[in-house]
Amino acid sequence: MAATIVGTAISFGISGVSAGGVIVKSASKTSTAQKAEVIGPDGNVIALSFYAPVSEISISGTVNGSVTAAVAATLSVAGFTITGGGTVKVDSVNFTSTSEGFKEVEITGTQYPSI
Repeated sequence: MAATIVGTAISFGISGVSAGGVIVKSASKTSTAQKAEVIGPDGNVIALSFYAPVSEISISGTVNGSVTAAVAATLSVAGFTITGGGTVKVDSVNFTSTSEGFKEVEITGTQYPSI
């Protein structure tokens, strides 16, 4: 059943996001960069530079068929906006099976904007 939002129109839930062989339950992106600072004579930062930006992409969900993601492969996620261009390479694929649940998978990758 679709959620009924009352009040301010905000995003709720996840829909339309898919990755090969996964029913996606969550998707996240965390962006970071290296930072260099110049410290002045009084001990305060007087200049700084951010460089080498990357983003970590994480997808988790229920296995639905054959999961196509593999370490070092390019990660393609439909319906999840990955801004900044470049390529997302898979860092890890983690499968979890339990005696009373469906097989789950978590896929993490790094987005390299210049590749």
